[in-house]
Amino acid sequence: MNMFTKKPDDGAQKIAPRPVSANTAGAATRQAQQSVRKRTDPSSPPSFLSNHLFIKGNVQSDSDIEIEGRIEGDVRAQTLKIGEKAVISGQVMANEVIIDGRVNGQVRGTRVRLNKLARVEGDIVHEAIAIESGAHFEGTIKREEDPMKQKAASAQARDTAPQSAQQPAAQPTRPAPTGVAPKKT
Repeated sequence: MNMFTKKPDDGAQKIAPRPVSANTAGAATRQAQQSVRKRTDPSSPPSFLSNHLFIKGNVQSDSDIEIEGRIEGDVRAQTLKIGEKAVISGQVMANEVIIDGRVNGQVRGTRVRLNKLARVEGDIVHEAIAIESGAHFEGTIKREEDPMKQKAASAQARDTAPQSAQQPAAQPTRPAPTGVAPKKT
């Protein structure tokens, strides 16, 4: 007998598919809806990126994220907590942004909070902001009624703009000085 070959089982029972009733279909729909609710449920734990993790690329979640690691790319979530050891180089966008670490890039959020250990180098667009004493911020702050909606409109305008409009105009250059500087008398 060879243990790697399978003989056909003549006594195998065939299982007929069950007909789908309205109750079964309704249960599947409810289950899918609960799954979607569970992902956006505020009582569910946030996704956690530890301090040993480095991500090069964008991170997006329909729920909450807590970051302690390093990210080179944009981050988007419902609630975003940037921990003390976290370093993000890119745009940060969430309904609620809590910063204890370092962000190099634009921060967009309905509610933005810079705690005393925060280090932000970039612009902040917000509806409500709180900055603790000791936080370091270098950039501009702009209040908007809906900072999340504004981003989508500006991204769409950028994406639909003609290619020539997206490229910066060439900067004139000055020729390097020639000769020797005049003597002082």
